[in-house]
Formats: sequence, structure tokens, C-alpha cells
Amino acid sequence: MRDVSNEDIAAYRPLCRKLAHRYEGVGGAEFDDLEQEGLIAVWQLLRRGFPVSTKAVEDRLRDWIRICRRQGFAYGEEPALG
Repeated sequence: MRDVSNEDIAAYRPLCRKLAHRYEGVGGAEFDDLEQEGLIAVWQLLRRGFPVSTKAVEDRLRDWIRICRRQGFAYGEEPALG
């Protein structure tokens, strides 16, 4: 695993924002959550030494959309009990 700086991740922010806008609202997913998930994907890829690709980031966003559909909540919200 390698060290990843904030600058390394920030270089991919435009890609993450673009994809977050594309998937915003799908399955109840919110823009901010999607952008954050995209940046997490970038960080994980860079840390493991893999190249960052649009497909890899999109896969992470689609995973988040599936979670939103199943559980019906976003970051910062408490999941419904019962």
C-alpha cells in the first residue's frame, strides 16, 4: 500500500463530480454522497496501486445506489428501525 495525498485525490474530483451529477437521484442517492463515494473509490484505488478509471468509480457509485435502494437512507441519516 502506498501513501496517497489529498492532492492526489483532489485531481480526480472533477471526474467524481461529473459522475455524481450523472447518477444523482437514482435510487434516492444524493449528489454529496455520490461524490464522497467516488472520492473514496479513488483513494482506495491509488492506495492499492491501481489506475483510476471511470468504470471503477462508476462501480462504486452503483454499489452506493444499491445500498440506498435497499436501506432507504443516505449519509448522516439514521436508518429506519423496524
